[in-house]
Amino acid sequence: MTTLEAIADLKSVVMGIDSKVTLFTSRLDSVEQNLTHLITEVKSDVVQVRSDLSTTQTEVEKLRTDHNELERGIGHIESQLNTLEMEKMECLKKNLDDKLFALKENQLFLEKHERKYNILIYGIRQKQDENIWQVVDNFFVKDLGIEKFKAESFPPLQMPTGSHQEPQLLAKKDQMLLL
Repeated sequence: MTTLEAIADLKSVVMGIDSKVTLFTSRLDSVEQNLTHLITEVKSDVVQVRSDLSTTQTEVEKLRTDHNELERGIGHIESQLNTLEMEKMECLKKNLDDKLFALKENQLFLEKHERKYNILIYGIRQKQDENIWQVVDNFFVKDLGIEKFKAESFPPLQMPTGSHQEPQLLAKKDQMLLL
């Protein structure tokens, strides 16, 4: 009987091992399915990442191309702007030069116009205690034949006092004039 018992024990051990192997196999099959599923997901994710990477690289290249085009456009615009600024500055300089020339011309005209009625008189003899205004008025009236009221209406006079001396400035009314 020992053999029968031993066979029964052996059978129960084998059955226990068989149930454990079956359980282990089912778990191993489950792990294999999970692992297969994970590998499939990883492969799918890798394909998606590769697709996204390709799209990103294409977009980056397009952005670089656009950036380069913008830089060239900006360079061209800067060049045009510099040209326009230079032209504007030249035009402004010419305008200012023209205005300065016109102002100088106007100043010269005004100076000429201001001196238009000026005369310089040399060689009139003046005695020590003589009134210069009477000498000039007499010169205008007697020597030049100008009517007295016109001679008196002349602006102030500047009379030279000698050939090597500065002229003596005389004021008549509220104006000054070099005669």
